[in-house]
Amino acid sequence: MNRFYEIVTHAVVARDGTLDKLLDEQVIAFFGTPWNDVEHERRAIEAATEVIVQMSSFWGDAAPVGAAVGTGRAFVGNVGERETRDYTAVGSVVTATKGAHEFAAPGEILLLPDTYRAVAAAYPDALVRTIHIAKLSEPLSVRVINVAAAPSHAHATAGAASQ
Repeated sequence: MNRFYEIVTHAVVARDGTLDKLLDEQVIAFFGTPWNDVEHERRAIEAATEVIVQMSSFWGDAAPVGAAVGTGRAFVGNVGERETRDYTAVGSVVTATKGAHEFAAPGEILLLPDTYRAVAAAYPDALVRTIHIAKLSEPLSVRVINVAAAPSHAHATAGAASQ
């Protein structure tokens, strides 16, 4: 687990992302706030790609991690009081991204619709997958980037990643 957390931390921080949560085998991070909102989708995808590639080389052929990336408005700031205060992101895009992550197979990055619109030119052949997230009333069409099959110049993003 420590190696996974080390890889994710480096990938996120190196791209001006913010680590939000380390939850067992899952990491939640966000990009574009509180600073550097330039191409935050691309930087998030790059971080996710790095994590998948690094974990693959650590474990061998198979990438034991998958990721999901979402783009949208969220509340970002301190929640709670005194000892239980936490700097975090909260909102429907966070819920959708975390839910989509559950459908990412090892080696895959799932892009929610707004994220894909921002990076579509870089991934014109990304396959469409329809998923049903329990907390959403409608099915969600995501795009799938298979990092193992992607060219070496591919970009990736991280919303949620797990081992």
